[in-house]
Amino acid sequence: YGPPHGWGGRFGGPGGWRGGPGNRACFVSGSNFGGQSFCLRAGQTVSDLGPWSRRIYALRNPRGLVVTVCTFGPGHDCHVYRDSGPIFLGAAGVASISVSPPGY
Repeated sequence: YGPPHGWGGRFGGPGGWRGGPGNRACFVSGSNFGGQSFCLRAGQTVSDLGPWSRRIYALRNPRGLVVTVCTFGPGHDCHVYRDSGPIFLGAAGVASISVSPPGY
């Protein structure tokens, strides 16, 4: 599967974020930051994730960006992440992702 629709960030195969994500938050499809990935820079928002809406497993966020992940379903629950780690979505899918600079 390719990157989300209308997205202008960086996309890669397994470990696509390697080489230093800098000021990017990267989303991966496998455990231990393996699998395919795509990255967004501070200031980017994606609201049409296509097949990625149910494939995001973890977030690589080494710079402490403010990453807001909103899910489908009643209330469109949103969760804010400031560190790297797994993303827990339950059965919902990702409706949108927004990345802001640290401290935003």
